[in-house]
Amino acid sequence: MRLFAERGYRAVTVAEIAEAANVAPRTFFAYFPSKEDLLLVDADARMDQALAAFQARCATEPILPLAVQLAQEAVASARGIEQIHVVIASGLRGRWMKWEDQLAAAIATATDAGPNDPRPRTAAGAILAAIRALLEVAGRPDLAADPEITLNRAYALLASGLSGYGGRA
Repeated sequence: MRLFAERGYRAVTVAEIAEAANVAPRTFFAYFPSKEDLLLVDADARMDQALAAFQARCATEPILPLAVQLAQEAVASARGIEQIHVVIASGLRGRWMKWEDQLAAAIATATDAGPNDPRPRTAAGAILAAIRALLEVAGRPDLAADPEITLNRAYALLASGLSGYGGRA
């Protein structure tokens, strides 16, 4: 993370990371399939924690306020959020899809949704889309965006619904 902060994600090589960690590049790849995975070393564990909290509370609490709270907690605990940017976005697609599947399943279970009900998948996709938008904005050095304000804006749009968004008055 220090190397990324000093020189930027793109400029740092795996060889330099390995050297800074006093290991061989081969050892690096034994632990991390790619440079992107180093940035997301604990992302799956954080998502598992969020899913567990979501499953425990989703049946008794409305989905959107709960999602906002869990996302805010994730943002507050995320290390190096500014390092996750468009450069690695394509590498994250598989991980995001896995998380969306898990979240949709948790929502479907908590709301007793049937297998043909599109609402759990739609809700999961919208919740994670807001987080992806936050990460994209946070990764742009030309924007001095406050992560909490960005996240709140995204979730406010979801709360108000899309029917009033866009178009001209």
